[in-house]
Amino acid sequence: MAEPDQEQQTVRLGHAWLTYTQRRPHTVLTLGGEFFVYEAPSMRTHLAQVIGEDDGDLILVTRDVTYFDSTCIGALIRSMQQLEQSPQRALRIVDSGVMAKILRLTGLANVIDLHATVADAHQAAGTTAAAARAAPV
Repeated sequence: MAEPDQEQQTVRLGHAWLTYTQRRPHTVLTLGGEFFVYEAPSMRTHLAQVIGEDDGDLILVTRDVTYFDSTCIGALIRSMQQLEQSPQRALRIVDSGVMAKILRLTGLANVIDLHATVADAHQAAGTTAAAARAAPV
């Protein structure tokens, strides 16, 4: 059963799917399936919508992703850039499989936070926000 501050919604994108879970103050988006070039525009639209609606970090759980096209990688990079326009916001990815390997091979693991669990991602997001609040202006 979902916690009171959690709402879930699943969206199908061809061979892939996205499930939104709101865990205040961050949004957890679970991706699954095969993300081909055809899914990239819809994925980009959904990521931009989440970024525009919320003010926390975007945590992507990608354990169920079996394929991720380079066009979809571009959509991730664009999302990361959108998040970075607001102070203290980041894209965090939870994976130890296909996406983790893709991020490491492309060098994106150096600029996108990669975590083993959603709890780790939430803890890192909380630590970053606390450090930002404590920093002198």
